[in-house]
Amino acid sequence: LELVGQQPLALLVTPKLPVKDLRQFIDYAKARPGQVNYGSAGNGGISHLVPEMFKTATGTFMVHIPYRGSAPAFTDLMGGQVQFMAESIPQAANYHRQGKVRALAVTSRERNPALPDVPTVIESGVKGFEVVGFYGFLAPRDTPKDVVARLSDAFRQVLTSADVRERMVGQGADPAFLGSEEFGRFLATETPRWATAVRASGARLD
Repeated sequence: LELVGQQPLALLVTPKLPVKDLRQFIDYAKARPGQVNYGSAGNGGISHLVPEMFKTATGTFMVHIPYRGSAPAFTDLMGGQVQFMAESIPQAANYHRQGKVRALAVTSRERNPALPDVPTVIESGVKGFEVVGFYGFLAPRDTPKDVVARLSDAFRQVLTSADVRERMVGQGADPAFLGSEEFGRFLATETPRWATAVRASGARLD
């Protein structure tokens, strides 16, 4: 039906690590293959797959430590038990401002207003690295076109609401609209990327 939002992430390190920017972190990780751990909120989620994409793009080898949710992962990142994480920006920005974690980059093409001084991964020298989660609505394949059009228009109208947009941003999602045909093309491009990341990660359904 339509895309309604995108979710960029922040790439974070523990303040205990002697790196100040993403380039330094990449060099640090490359010099210590298998010695850098990254935490996630669990197997197969975005906080697991984005670091896998990052590993592929940078030629680094880090060990995945899955947690039951982001809270315990953040606790261990702050304490230095894991050294790296990719997490949603509202929570990451809060801990970054408090000095409890260090945000090195954001995964979107543009900088994020919540972390205006933090560069993108592309700005940091990793060519073409733009990875964001996304939210959309799907309907059965045989849904009549007039129904699809009405639903798409309704969602477009909802996204014009300042209150809805503010709530989405507060939850870490950037409002973004693509209609049915555009969203279909977007999925055709994105699905293989995420499938490759899943295969590389070794994630399995329990």
